[in-house]
Amino acid sequence: MFPVGGGTLAAAHFEVQVPGTNEHEVLSWELAEQLVKADIARAGILGAPPASSAPITESPSFRTINPLVYDGLPDGLKTLVGGPDVAGPEGVPIANDGSATILTFARGVEGERIAAKRTFVLDFDQTIPKPFCVQGPLDYLYVQGPIHFRQQVVVSGSGNYVTHFDAVGGLDLTPVNPITGEVVGETMRARVAEHDRSVVTDQTTLVSKLMLQLILPARDPASGRLRGELLARAGSLESRHDRQDHLRLVSPCVPRTAQRLRSDASASDLTGPGRCVQDEKAYG
Repeated sequence: MFPVGGGTLAAAHFEVQVPGTNEHEVLSWELAEQLVKADIARAGILGAPPASSAPITESPSFRTINPLVYDGLPDGLKTLVGGPDVAGPEGVPIANDGSATILTFARGVEGERIAAKRTFVLDFDQTIPKPFCVQGPLDYLYVQGPIHFRQQVVVSGSGNYVTHFDAVGGLDLTPVNPITGEVVGETMRARVAEHDRSVVTDQTTLVSKLMLQLILPARDPASGRLRGELLARAGSLESRHDRQDHLRLVSPCVPRTAQRLRSDASASDLTGPGRCVQDEKAYG
């Protein structure tokens, strides 16, 4: 959510969790918009009927649903999101009319004081396309292992919102043929970590994200690293994704500023001594 003029711009999506993974797949923008509109109208706090904005996003669709995920959905869910019986090879376009719903509140809504914390472990157990450093169309991995999640949400009596989210894990990656399921290479290891932070107050709105994924051992030609960063404030957006293939990963170590993840692993834990780390960026 971000302040825009005299209002607040918010995003919502209707999604499913991909079985055996920590990944979510968006199924609909329009259904999420309708659910939010109905829920707020039901609360009895609107001062005017819902209205539509001028077009502000792409239409008639934005992004697509992965065909492997879509074809595994129940028929009723396919009908709910307005999709076909079977996905094509390019996936299913996600319908989007391009306009936002304008909701005008009749009065201010008092924040409810909340302090909640949740921790859990998700056991990754799925065959997936190799996420980076791909060497061919059949470059798939059978991924197994625990990912530890921790989230804390605090809402003050004055309505200030702060949330922290961390995920860290160690995974086994076994190269497989996605058609036959046959193992086609030696098992490798992966270290993954993510740290997200969100702050919403009367004075500021901030969203930041740091993601690191590392495939080991570095001597393996299939190894590599994916690093993603996002920093969004009201009025500005910065993002960066850095992919390093095997050759860059094992190049001589370069000077770097240590930056710890607020989780069970630090950046140095993920890269290890002698690994090359470039394009570091600190969050403000």
